[in-house]
Amino acid sequence: MTGRITALALLTPLLAGCDSLWRWTAQPFRLSCSLGADPPTLFRIVPRLQQVQELDPKTGEVSRTITTSRPPPELGGGIIDDSEVTITPRRITWENSMYRPQFERETNTIDLTSLTYTSGWQLRVDGGPEVREGKRTGRCRRIEGPA
Repeated sequence: MTGRITALALLTPLLAGCDSLWRWTAQPFRLSCSLGADPPTLFRIVPRLQQVQELDPKTGEVSRTITTSRPPPELGGGIIDDSEVTITPRRITWENSMYRPQFERETNTIDLTSLTYTSGWQLRVDGGPEVREGKRTGRCRRIEGPA
């Protein structure tokens, strides 16, 4: 009996924290993010599904969904586009790699603590060793209300 009480006493603080974590992981939220002088891009972040949805600024409808998608290893690189999304309580990152005929990679990061937005790209020129790169930074703001 004492072992059960001790286990319950140890688990109670852990389970109490799970409620706030569950609320964060279960609820989508929206962000409006700008890079430089570009018009804002609206995003719906769905942590539970590890999804970033780009929204049409006029209608609010989903215009693009980014999820983790990796080609099967047997196909080899360069056949299918791949993407990876990682959403944590502090940071959202998504990366898209495209092969058209040259290799292109786009990486985006939103720091949820400071609401800074960073977007970078790499382009392999003519399939050779030369790589062009660029990086831009901006800010995000949280949009209140139902996502």
